[in-house]
Amino acid sequence: MLKDNLLGDRLNAVKNGKPIPQISENYSNKSLINSNVEQTNKLYYDWISKLKFIDVILASFLYGFAFKTLFGLDWSIIGALSVGFLFNHAITIFPSLLFPKFFKK
Repeated sequence: MLKDNLLGDRLNAVKNGKPIPQISENYSNKSLINSNVEQTNKLYYDWISKLKFIDVILASFLYGFAFKTLFGLDWSIIGALSVGFLFNHAITIFPSLLFPKFFKK
């Protein structure tokens, strides 16, 4: 971990026209910094992937419940979730298959 006044010392040296103090080897260990950044990125992407999964499940359930309500059908929760999952994927996948030039990356 970097000491608290490291940046302040460097800025004050520039302001006063003194030579800039060099960072010692203990504070410039890039492998330690890179490993911390990689761990933070991994944690961030794990949370994002979990949120996307929850979003798909919630949207699928809402679509299925809407179909169940609109058509007055007697489905279980699993049935509504299954129909909603199929509908959710249909509206996200089929347009890119039918109109590929609009969905180029």
